[in-house]
Amino acid sequence: MVGHAAIREQLAAHRDELPFPAAIAGWDVKVGRDATGDAAVWVWIVLHDDLVSQVWPLQTRDEMRDQVRDLVTHAAAPIEVQVYVRFRSESEHKGIVGEDWAG
Repeated sequence: MVGHAAIREQLAAHRDELPFPAAIAGWDVKVGRDATGDAAVWVWIVLHDDLVSQVWPLQTRDEMRDQVRDLVTHAAAPIEVQVYVRFRSESEHKGIVGEDWAG
């Protein structure tokens, strides 16, 4: 299974290709197995609180989600993984994972 460091590296290398890269505070990546037992990667795209509205239109989020799925799939190759992409504001994410989160 691909490690979360390789995925974070791939996401960071292509950050500027995503819509509104300035809105991205960072990523949180988890690698494991989903409820069906398939290899899976969860990516939370963490957005700066004051820039969430730039990314929030559905079309923009769908485009960003598709690009992140492609990047993760490429990083995981040749292993097939299910990729789950979610969005959180930076303050929401820190409230969940702790103030030490640094993106």
